[in-house]
Amino acid sequence: MIADMSNADNRVAAFARVGTINMAANMSGPLLAGVLADLLGILSAYLMLVVVFAIMTAFVSRIREPPRERKTGLENTVSPR
Repeated sequence: MIADMSNADNRVAAFARVGTINMAANMSGPLLAGVLADLLGILSAYLMLVVVFAIMTAFVSRIREPPRERKTGLENTVSPR
């Protein structure tokens, strides 16, 4: 979907942003959950997870897939002369 929603000029930057955000979340999520669990109890880590999932669900539900052209796969063929 990233490739569909970005043009060819900024496609590499879009994939890089997604990869960076993914890695940052993978590193900071367990750390934040561990700190919350240590300070406020294990339930707080799970409650924070529910809040994050609710926020992400709201964001993802607003994404609409861009319209696509129907391709037959024959666009690049050479016609006989």
